[in-house]
Amino acid sequence: MTNDTHIPQSTSNRFAGHERYSKLLLRAVTLILTFYLTSCATLDLMPAATSAPDPTAPEPNSRSQRPVPDTSSSSAIRGGTGATSAEAFAAPPDGDQATVTKIIDGDTIDVQLDGRSQRVRYIGVDTPERDMPFYAEATAANAELVKGQTVILVKDVSETDRFGRLLRYVYLPDGTFVNAELLRRGFAQAVTFPPDVAYAETFAGLQAEAAAAGLGLWADSMLAAQATATRRSDAPSVVTITNIHATGSGRNEPDEWVEFRNDGSQPLQLEGWRLLDEAEHTFNFPNFLMQPGQSCRVYTNEHHADWCGFSYGNGQPIWNNRGDCATLYDAEGVVVARSCY
Repeated sequence: MTNDTHIPQSTSNRFAGHERYSKLLLRAVTLILTFYLTSCATLDLMPAATSAPDPTAPEPNSRSQRPVPDTSSSSAIRGGTGATSAEAFAAPPDGDQATVTKIIDGDTIDVQLDGRSQRVRYIGVDTPERDMPFYAEATAANAELVKGQTVILVKDVSETDRFGRLLRYVYLPDGTFVNAELLRRGFAQAVTFPPDVAYAETFAGLQAEAAAAGLGLWADSMLAAQATATRRSDAPSVVTITNIHATGSGRNEPDEWVEFRNDGSQPLQLEGWRLLDEAEHTFNFPNFLMQPGQSCRVYTNEHHADWCGFSYGNGQPIWNNRGDCATLYDAEGVVVARSCY
């Protein structure tokens, strides 16, 4: 006799229903837990939100961060073109890097550039020539600034002058503008030779400030007064070089001449004045009183009483037929007139 236990059909159905319900519940919980864990992992891996970059903002250390030089005479001369402040831009303008190998005078240097020796003439400034007052001081000031230094050479318009010298604005790596610094300290005069005139107005202002302060060659009160006066916009030049006849006759061209005129209202004593070409051929004026409105000529090797009788007495041509500059200095070494052709 078997002892089989009989389970009623209704009870069996209930057990089966509970089992199906448990499986469904377990599956639902599993799905919920899986979704929750996946969401948490996704949130943990997501980077923090960042704002979009400003497309107008300059990149770090980009050229757009370099300040634009202020060309007013009151701005800093280091890295710019002004004169009176010691504040500076961090870097000079773009240019050619060279090493100074020799100081020629106050406004001329020799440099090593791209493996070659080059002579550089500073644009827009003129310092006393050899044997002129303040020559040694201006040359020493230039040496103090650039001797043995690495410099940055910046071109205006012209590449060279007629002597093959590079025409450049000169900067030190710290931004010091050498041309302007010489003017600011009173070791140079401002001169303008078109087309290289980017800083002509600034340089004139620096000279006037140095003269007003009696610095350097402007320590002489009379010179300072002249420099300040001639830089006023309403002050015409007293003497004008009106013509240069550079192509004379014959091989030695004795009839070359430079003509100049007294545009002032008072007579001018020319004794001690000097006329120079770019090669520094020098004519020293004798005692002569030039009348208002009078024109005079300095001939190469002729004498003409009706043109004041001035002559270099030179048996060789002086004025270069391919181009030259005539500069007239007064007795104090101040440039009173200049003309180039």
